[in-house]
Amino acid sequence: MFKKHTLTVFLLALWYWSFAGTAISYTEVCYGSPSLLINQSNVPATQLVEWDLNNDGFFNDATGDTVNHTFLSADTFKIRLKITDSTGAITYSLTPHLVVVHPVPITKFSYVNTCLGTSTVFNNLSTIVSGSINSFQWDFDGNGTTDATSASPTFLYGNSGIFKVTLTSESTLGCFSTDSGFVPITVPPIASFNAGNSCAKSPVTLINNSQFFNSAAKQTTWFLGDGGLSFATDTLMYTYSVAGSYTVTLVVIDTNNCADSAGSSVFIDSTVNYSYQLTPSNQVYEGQVVTATVSGDVSTIVWQDSTTNLTNTFNTAGSFSFEVTNASGCKANGSFTITHLQKPSILSKANDFVTPNGDGKNDVLYFDKLEAFANCKLTVFDERGLLVYVNNNYTNDWNADVNAGTYYYIIQCDSLPELRSITHIIK
Repeated sequence: MFKKHTLTVFLLALWYWSFAGTAISYTEVCYGSPSLLINQSNVPATQLVEWDLNNDGFFNDATGDTVNHTFLSADTFKIRLKITDSTGAITYSLTPHLVVVHPVPITKFSYVNTCLGTSTVFNNLSTIVSGSINSFQWDFDGNGTTDATSASPTFLYGNSGIFKVTLTSESTLGCFSTDSGFVPITVPPIASFNAGNSCAKSPVTLINNSQFFNSAAKQTTWFLGDGGLSFATDTLMYTYSVAGSYTVTLVVIDTNNCADSAGSSVFIDSTVNYSYQLTPSNQVYEGQVVTATVSGDVSTIVWQDSTTNLTNTFNTAGSFSFEVTNASGCKANGSFTITHLQKPSILSKANDFVTPNGDGKNDVLYFDKLEAFANCKLTVFDERGLLVYVNNNYTNDWNADVNAGTYYYIIQCDSLPELRSITHIIK
C-alpha cells in the first residue's frame, strides 16, 4: 500500500542589501543652470536607479542613469543613489556624493548726474556671496556693444533722451548675470539775468531770465559780490551800501538736479560826473544871450523851466538850476548865476595896428566891449577915401584883407555918437 505524501515548499524572496558604494559624474554649473548628473556605478544588470537629491533619506527625487536637475541655490549639495539590479539586490551610496553649484554675481548699479553736457557717473553695486567678480561689461546706449569694462565708469552722452543701460558681471568661475535700467539724459537749464547799474544806497534790479527744458526751477541762488546771498526766484531788488563794481553770479538748479550759472558785473555809482559851460560867460551885457551846455555822464536833464535838452539859452540875469540823471539812475543838482554888466557910455578906439598873420594878436580890427551893443555899423576907407569895407552888424571880425597901409574907419553903435579914427594895416 502506498501512501501518498504531499510536500509543500514555500520559496521566500531573498533581498540582498549592499553598501559597496556608487559612483557619479556631474557638471559644475552656475546657479540657475541645471546640473547634469550621470550614474557611473559598476552595478551589473542595473534595473532601476533612484536619486535622493536633497539628502532627506528618500530616493524619490529622480530616476534613471542621467538626470538634469536645477538646484535652488548656490552651494555644495549631498546626493545619494539607490540602484536595484535584476535580481532585486539593492546598492546604496556608502557616503553622499558632493555636487557643487557656483554662485552668480548679484549685478546692480546706480548712477548720478544725468545732465547733458556733463559725464554721467555709474556706481557698480554688484556683489557675490563667495569668490570674486573679475569682469564687467557696460552697454550705455542699448545697442549691444560694450562701451566700458571698468568697475564704475563715467560716460558722456552726446544728446538727450532715455537710454537703456546694461551691466554684465562675471565671476572668476565664469558665472555671470546682468542688470538693466533706463537712464534719462536731460537738457540742463540756461542761467541768464539782466542787471542794471544803480547808485549806492539805491536798489538795483536783477531780473532772472533763466530757461528750463522739460523741467522746472528747483533752486535759485544769487551770489551778489559783496557777501550777500539771495534765493529770490524771479526779480530781485538789492541795495549796495558802497559804490563800486560787483560781480553777480546766478546759479539755477532744475528738478532733474541739472545746474547752470551765469555771471555779470554790476556798477554802483556814488555821484553823477557832469560839467557845464556858459558861453560867452556868466557875466554879459543886457541883451546878450548866454548858452548853457551840460556834458558828462548824463542820460537825462530837467531844467527849472522844465526843458529837457542838454543845451539851454538864457537872455535874462538871475540864478538857474537843473537836475541830471545818469545811466545808473543817480541824480545830482546843478546851478549857476548870470549877471549883467554895465554898458559903457562911449566906444573905445580900436587897435592902432592890425597884423593879420594868424598869430592871435591884432589879427582883426578889435573894439573893446563891442558885445555890449546890439547893433554896430563899421565903415572902412583907404587913404584915397575909397570904401573898402562895410558891415552893419560888426562883431570884431574884420581880418583886414586889404593891402598894407593906413585906413580910416567910422563906427556907430546903437545911439552912441560916431567914433572916427585910423588904424594901420601891417603885413
